[in-house]
Amino acid sequence: MRPQHNRRILGKGLSARQAGELVHKNVLHLSPVHSNVLANAIALENELAAFPSDVLKVTDGTDSMQVRMAGYISAELLANVAVLHRATAAMSKDPEGEGRVQASLAPTFCFLSSARRAEALRTLTAFKACAKAKA
Repeated sequence: MRPQHNRRILGKGLSARQAGELVHKNVLHLSPVHSNVLANAIALENELAAFPSDVLKVTDGTDSMQVRMAGYISAELLANVAVLHRATAAMSKDPEGEGRVQASLAPTFCFLSSARRAEALRTLTAFKACAKAKA
């Protein structure tokens, strides 16, 4: 039995059943994206699922630098979500013009963002090693 207000909360056109399909086995699934950026969306879903455990492995959350780096990584992840959905919207609206440009730029942005996130995690790991060495 679904409450009637779920439809308003979940957004226009998204039923409670569809929203339930977006979260499966504690892994967040992005709403359907255009097939041109689907591979990037799948990779991003995996990174979103691994993000909390990856950050918890390298930080205890007590140092401000660690918190800032975790915030930076989460901002990069959210920026990727925005880029993929912007490309999807552009492809739906204008598949030959702006949509093709956005769909071409999205994988590049996702790749560069992934490299920045990996570097941030390496920085956190090095910071943790230095803190252990001092202790």
